Amino acid sequence: MSNPKIEQIVQRTGLTRESGETGRQYLRRIGDEHDIEDERVEEAISRVAKEFDPQAEWTSADEEAVTQFIDAIETERAADTPNSKSRETQSPTKRAKTGKTATDDFLAQRSASITEGGNRTQWFNKERLPWPDTTIFREQERIETVDYGIIAALVALGLYVFVYNIGVEPLTRWDESIYANVARNMVVNGDWLVPHLYIHPQKPGVRYQPFLEKPPLVFWLQGISMSVFGVTRFAARLPVGLFGVLSGVVVYRFGAVLRDRLAGVVATSVLLTTPIIVLRDHGGRTASTDVPLLFFGTLFLYLTWRALTEDRPSLLPFVGVVAGLALLTKSFNAGIFVIASAPLALSRVKMFLSRDSAKMVGLTVAVVLPWPVYAWSQYGDEFLYQIFLQQVLQRATGESFATSSGTLFEFMRYPYFAEFPEFFGPWTYLLLPAAAGTVLSGKRSGRTAGPLLLIWWATTTLGFFAVTGNHSWYIMSMFVPCALLIGLAVSDAASGSVLAGAGLGIGLITLLAMTGVSVAGLILSIGLATVVCFPYYVDLAEPERTTGDWQVERVTVALLVSVLLIATVVGTPPAGNSQPQFTDTEELGRTANEVTPPGATIAIVPRFGKIWTFTFFADRNYEGVTPAELATEPGGTYALVANETLERSGREYTILHAGTEMRLVRLDTPSKQQRTARPSRVTGYRTLTG
Repeated sequence: MSNPKIEQIVQRTGLTRESGETGRQYLRRIGDEHDIEDERVEEAISRVAKEFDPQAEWTSADEEAVTQFIDAIETERAADTPNSKSRETQSPTKRAKTGKTATDDFLAQRSASITEGGNRTQWFNKERLPWPDTTIFREQERIETVDYGIIAALVALGLYVFVYNIGVEPLTRWDESIYANVARNMVVNGDWLVPHLYIHPQKPGVRYQPFLEKPPLVFWLQGISMSVFGVTRFAARLPVGLFGVLSGVVVYRFGAVLRDRLAGVVATSVLLTTPIIVLRDHGGRTASTDVPLLFFGTLFLYLTWRALTEDRPSLLPFVGVVAGLALLTKSFNAGIFVIASAPLALSRVKMFLSRDSAKMVGLTVAVVLPWPVYAWSQYGDEFLYQIFLQQVLQRATGESFATSSGTLFEFMRYPYFAEFPEFFGPWTYLLLPAAAGTVLSGKRSGRTAGPLLLIWWATTTLGFFAVTGNHSWYIMSMFVPCALLIGLAVSDAASGSVLAGAGLGIGLITLLAMTGVSVAGLILSIGLATVVCFPYYVDLAEPERTTGDWQVERVTVALLVSVLLIATVVGTPPAGNSQPQFTDTEELGRTANEVTPPGATIAIVPRFGKIWTFTFFADRNYEGVTPAELATEPGGTYALVANETLERSGREYTILHAGTEMRLVRLDTPSKQQRTARPSRVTGYRTLTG
C-alpha cells in the first residue's frame, strides 16, 4: 500500500525511493541531500503521515506544507547546491565550519527575544524546541549502532532484575509448582507431547494423568532448560526470566518507533520496576506462563504497528508466527492482544487482502494447530473440557473461583482498582496525567495515533478482565502500554512540550502527596526532572555539540536513573518472596529422595494446594489414600500426611521428616484390629477439588 503524497513528491522531484526505503527515510534522505531545514523536513513527514492516521483529516494547510517542501527541493536543485549535510559522518569540527544547526537558530531567536525584553517562560510556551539533529535521533525504522549499546545496557539490567539469584526462592504452591512439575515429568518420564501431572489441580485424588489446561510451549522450554541445567528451580524459571528480559528489549524498540530512543529507554525502565511484572507470584522471576504471553503479545502489537503504519505488508507473516506462539503459550488469553490491535487493523483493512495477509493466517494456523489436534485425537472431550470449558467459560462466568472482597463494583470478582497501586508501584500516580499530557502534546504535533492505541490497549485489557477476571495477573499485559505512555510523556517533555511536562509535574506532586517523602519517590522525581531538563543544559552549555555526543549522553542519563530506580524499587533479588510452608514442603521432597529407596511408592493423603513442591523434588511414585484407608495400609509404607490427619489415623509410625504442616513417615505394621477394621469416612476430610 503506497502513500499518494509520497508518490506525488517522487513524481514532482524525480527523486526515486530506494529499495526497502520507508516514507520517513525517503523524505529525510532527500531533505539531507538538498540541505532542507530540519523543521521543514519534520513538518513534511508529519503532514504526509496523516494519510495513514484514521484520526487525522487532510487539510489545505497540509497540502501547502507538502508543496512548500517540494518547492524547496526544486529550488535547491535549480541552484545546483547539493551541499549534503551528512550529519552521520561529519566530525564536530567540520560540522561547525559548514554552517549553523537548527539549535543555533533556536538559540539566536531566544537570545534576541530575551535581549528585546521578551518573557522566556512565555517564549517556551509558544515554541517547541527543535532539538539538534532530530532526523537521526528519531530515525525510528532501523536499528543503528547506538541502539546496540542501549539494548546491551537494557539486557544487562533485565538480567539483573529477572535472572540474578532466580533459583534461590522456593517454588510457590499452585501455578508455579504445577508448571515446574509438568516440565519435570517431560524430562523424567518423556511426556513431551502431552503434559502430565500426578496431582491435577481440578481433579480429586493422586494419579498420573494428562494436564490439558494450558498449551505446552512454556513447558517445552522449561523442559529443555531442565535437560541442560538439571531439574532445579533455576532451570524451571530461566525461560520465563529470559522472556522478561526480551520484553524489555521489545518495549524499548516500541517506544523508539512511537517517539524516540529516550521514550524506549524510559518505558523499559518503567517495565523493569513494575511490581506485578517483577515481584508478584506470576511475574518474571517465577515459572509461570504470564510473562511469556506478555512478550509474545507485545511483539505481536509492535510488528502489527510497524506493518500497518509503515506500509510494510512483508511483516505480516512474522505477525502470524508470533500470534501462533502467543496462542501456544496461553491459548485463548492471547485474544486480548487481538482486541488491542482491532482499531489499527480496521483502519488498514485493505492490507489484509494481500498475499502476505494470507501467509500470516496460514502461519498462525501452522504454528498453533498441530498440538491441539493431537491432544484432541488422544483425549477427545476431556481435552475440550479442560482447555476451554474449565479454563475459559467457567472462569469467565465465575464458576471456578469465588469472588474476592474489596471490589469496586458488584459485577467484579477481583479488586483490580483497589490493588492497582500495588501492581504498578510509584508509576501509578504518573500514569493518568502523563497519558493526558502526551495525547495533548501529540495533537499539536499530529502524532496522536500511537498514544491513543496505547490507551485503547490498556483500557480494553483492564475493562475485559474487570468483568471476567478473578486473578491479579490477568491484567499484567496492560502495564506495557502504561509504561510506554510514561515513556512518551518524558520524551515529549524533554523535547519542549509544556503539556507533557505539566502532566509529569502533576504526577510527581501526586506521588509525593500520596506516598510521602520516600527514597523511591525522591529518586523518581529527581531522576525524571534530570532526564527532562538534561537536553536544555546540553544545548545551552555546548550548542555546537554533535548529535552522537548529545544523543548518547541523553540516553546514558536515562539509563543511570533507571539503575537507581531498579536498585530502589526492585532491590537485590530475591526480594523476600519466601514463605515458610513452601520451604517446608521442598525439604520434605528432598528428604524423601534420601531416605526412601529408588522406585518406592509414597502414599499421599491429598493436602489442598501444597503437594506440588514436594513432588517436584521427590523422584518417586505416588498413590492417593484417604485418611480411613491410611489405617489399613501395610507396614513399611511411606506416606506424606498432614499432621492432624496422621494423629487421627491411630497408626504407629516412624517420622522421617517433620514439616510445619505435614510429615513424611514410614508406617509400622498395623494391629490385627486395624487390619480387619472396615474403612469408614472421616468427618471433615476434604479431597483436592480445585
